[in-house]
Amino acid sequence: MTFSGSIEHLRDRQLFDYFLLDRNRGLFRIFSKAPFGTTEAVVKYLGRYTHRVAIANSRILEVTDDGVEFSYRDYRDGGKTKTMRLNPVEFLRRFLSHVLPKGFQKIRSYGFLAGSIKTKMLTRIRQALKMAVETVKKSASALKCPECKPVICCLSVN
Repeated sequence: MTFSGSIEHLRDRQLFDYFLLDRNRGLFRIFSKAPFGTTEAVVKYLGRYTHRVAIANSRILEVTDDGVEFSYRDYRDGGKTKTMRLNPVEFLRRFLSHVLPKGFQKIRSYGFLAGSIKTKMLTRIRQALKMAVETVKKSASALKCPECKPVICCLSVN
């Protein structure tokens, strides 16, 4: 790294490390929260951010020269529906902060869910899973437990 002028002294590695340590002291706050209870809760949480626009028209209650009034759900207060009024400039600022820059996508699928190969890959996966299930059934019928006959009982936890 190149340091010049008033920060030239940071060329010294020990001084640089101390500088970073001093700057970072007290800046990091850890917020720990109980994990989601179910996978359904995770999907609902992520869905609010990935599949919706910033605000639906139905939530906008009133628009005047003085402000925009809209409803929102306060998840910190048990999911209660509340209303908020913002001046037009602040409303637009908040709304536009959710608009992605040109060329960005909100959600992008990779791998077997990529748009160009999704149908073909899902068909192949379904075929492979069906073959796997049939293979397991054939193997299970060929293998018998000497004690009680079905394979499943030996594999299950009592």
